[in-house]
Amino acid sequence: MGWLLNSASEKVYSLFSDGDFMMNGFIKLYRSLLDWDWIAEPNTLSVFIQLLLRARFVNGHWKGVSIESGQLITSLKSLSSATGLSIQSVRTSLKHLESTGEITVKVTNKYRIITVTNWGKYQTISPSATNKSTDYLTDSQQVANRHLADNQQQRKNEEKRNDS
Repeated sequence: MGWLLNSASEKVYSLFSDGDFMMNGFIKLYRSLLDWDWIAEPNTLSVFIQLLLRARFVNGHWKGVSIESGQLITSLKSLSSATGLSIQSVRTSLKHLESTGEITVKVTNKYRIITVTNWGKYQTISPSATNKSTDYLTDSQQVANRHLADNQQQRKNEEKRNDS
């Protein structure tokens, strides 16, 4: 995403996150989001999804500041740039999210530490859940590959018999 390097504030953001801004991976979005208070507010929805995407998934530190999973250090300007919204629209959206308990915000004179309130509840991936789906895929793929190998071996055996 080019916007990470477009301005000095974006470079600062990548430093805030210790350079681990995830370009790989995924976040979970539950279908219950369709019943969410802010679903009909595109600006608030956009800001919330941006927060989910940018929040740390592991604990860390930046310049002596502890940053836990589900938190991010950012600025209004950075969120404005990322969402394409005005700074005032971002500020309003953050107030919406704060008023309904989706986030908490700690403001300093240089940045904001935003915490997605239920990050662990919604974004944690249990190892057993991921293993079940990949185990099934691996098992079914192995069976399919075994059938292919058996078929190829059969054809080779038949060709040898026909050549003799």
